[in-house]
Amino acid sequence: WGAGSGCFFKNIHDMAADRPILLIDLPGFGESERIEFSEEPEKDWLAALKAVISLEISDKEFWLGGHSFGAYLAGLLALESNDLDMKGVILMDAWGYAIMTETFDEKLAKLPWYARGLYHMFKGMHINQ
Repeated sequence: WGAGSGCFFKNIHDMAADRPILLIDLPGFGESERIEFSEEPEKDWLAALKAVISLEISDKEFWLGGHSFGAYLAGLLALESNDLDMKGVILMDAWGYAIMTETFDEKLAKLPWYARGLYHMFKGMHINQ
């Protein structure tokens, strides 16, 4: 709620005491230039992020962290990029990821009887599209 990258500036010195820290300003954010985005701007941001990582970190093992929308992009990059030597991902207040508070069975139990019946009737079917 109103927290941005400014909240991390007080911690950067301590975080960098025993590890290198790379802070990235993505195209269109902060002080970076706005670029012409494609129809899928997430791919543009992921490409920019991957390019900076490849340039600055190259073949070293690293942790990737992100806050809010940066955490969303870090998660996407971790899922889509097998060629990066990531040790792990730290997602802080990740934008776009749901927090699971109930199991599927708990959610199913809350549905009306007819919806549960339909689920059980169709759960074994595989529909090809």
